[in-house]
Amino acid sequence: MSKEKLKIISKKEIKRFSRSIQDLEALIFQREKEDEFNLLQLLIHENCGNQICQPGRRQKDYSPTDWGDYWAEKKTYQKNSDIFSYYTMGNEESKCCILVLHGGGFSGLSFSLFGKQLREMTDCFIIAPDIRGHGDSRCEDETSLSIESLTEDMVSFYEEIVQHRATVIIGHSMGGALAVHVSHRTPCIGLVVIDVVEGSALEALPSMEVILRGRPGKFKSVDQAIEWAVRTNYIKNLQSAKISMPGQVQDKSPSAVDSTDQIWRINLSETANYWRGWFEGLSEKFLSAPQVKMLLLAGMDRLDTALTVGQMQGKFQLSVMPTAGHAIHEDEPRKVAELIATFITRHKFADANPNFTPQCAIPGLGGLGRMRAMM
Repeated sequence: MSKEKLKIISKKEIKRFSRSIQDLEALIFQREKEDEFNLLQLLIHENCGNQICQPGRRQKDYSPTDWGDYWAEKKTYQKNSDIFSYYTMGNEESKCCILVLHGGGFSGLSFSLFGKQLREMTDCFIIAPDIRGHGDSRCEDETSLSIESLTEDMVSFYEEIVQHRATVIIGHSMGGALAVHVSHRTPCIGLVVIDVVEGSALEALPSMEVILRGRPGKFKSVDQAIEWAVRTNYIKNLQSAKISMPGQVQDKSPSAVDSTDQIWRINLSETANYWRGWFEGLSEKFLSAPQVKMLLLAGMDRLDTALTVGQMQGKFQLSVMPTAGHAIHEDEPRKVAELIATFITRHKFADANPNFTPQCAIPGLGGLGRMRAMM
């Protein structure tokens, strides 16, 4: 269906609905195709402005989950006047440390369910920082999100907090690009990148502004933000959304006692000048990283030419999880944990717990090969 025809049909449908935000939101939730979803989000913005999102009647429990239900400790690290928040779980004396770097707009809490599952499978220590401008980190310049600035932040964090530990760095989206850069500046032993590829990322940049404009500007509560995330498939897993979304929104008026209105923690549109810098040259930098590597994607169509050649040459392990959305580790935390647990135990970075059996690999498909159970 052409976009022109889709737009006409969508406008006709909208005329049959009242112009209330509730009805327009209901229309969005009826449409599942990605191009229709993005267009309808834009039409909502055009017709209703940046008002509060008001989804329909709730049938599930969308109340947020406390970080303490997953993480052992929440700490801070100070770099000059900047204060970075980070979460930890697991055995600090473990021989394997896992440093997880979240994507743009997310927070360290994005890895909560995944971390819990990984800890049940292997003996490891997990550290999840909130990157500059995200979560509970507070920096003097929160809009300075160039890849150079973010890399300096995380290299300093690595040297002060991770220190001598044998570490595997895992990064999602923007955090995946950051993980690649940090891997070239630190003695980490493994690198895992989740759903970010230079070619497809650069191609998607023009549509990012449209997608961001289509998001609600604020929510009446954290519960409502969680409901929106699940209903729109921003995060498909309800349990993950309940712990992840509280780290992505904040009080609109912290001093207002009676107000529960929430706004996004970071205005990603204001970081648009940095987007291209996050991803340019990423494929070659990933391939040239000296560590053993894994690339986890939601679809094979995301693979660009350089990575296709590199994968055929066995330079990294490729795994594909088509049942998940962009936030693969949130949508399918157990499956991703099984992949990572297999990866780190087969390379003898970590010891498997008695209840975990590593997945079988298919030889010749890049590194350890794709895992049978994931396909």
